[in-house]
Amino acid sequence: MIGLLEEIAQQLKGTQRRIDLEITESALMLESVEVKMMLRDIERLGFGVALDDFGTGYSSLSYLTQLNADTVKLDKSFLDEIPVNTKHAAFVSSVILMAKTLGLKLVAEGVERKDQLDWLALNQCDTVQGYLFSRPLAFPDLLSWLERRTAQPEVIESRLLIVGPT
Repeated sequence: MIGLLEEIAQQLKGTQRRIDLEITESALMLESVEVKMMLRDIERLGFGVALDDFGTGYSSLSYLTQLNADTVKLDKSFLDEIPVNTKHAAFVSSVILMAKTLGLKLVAEGVERKDQLDWLALNQCDTVQGYLFSRPLAFPDLLSWLERRTAQPEVIESRLLIVGPT
């Protein structure tokens, strides 16, 4: 895998493009030497690291301080009941604040409704993705989707970046 990443990094050299590689929390819980070495190599090559499915494992908070992740992707399960469920809302606002304090980007995954989007914008979540914007797309469809949006991310209320498709 590192050979492929080296090739991609070489192709991107000198461009403004950046690729974040996602690693799930469950993969991190393996705590293997190989995983740690691979993450170090990924960072050395200039790729970002995103911790996916944040909040679904048992050791999320400890990994935030150990892993040199750039991004935390908050699992959809915490957003499903936002803004109605006050416990979920309190948890998500705490994660937003924690990510900002640690200098991490936060992506709220699984935004499907306008009320969720409005709540996230009000609570200063930086980035969202979900079916509200697009279903997963095959590569040719992704290219068409990007062309229609002229490769510019949508910004709502000048605070919220929408990443798509999921």
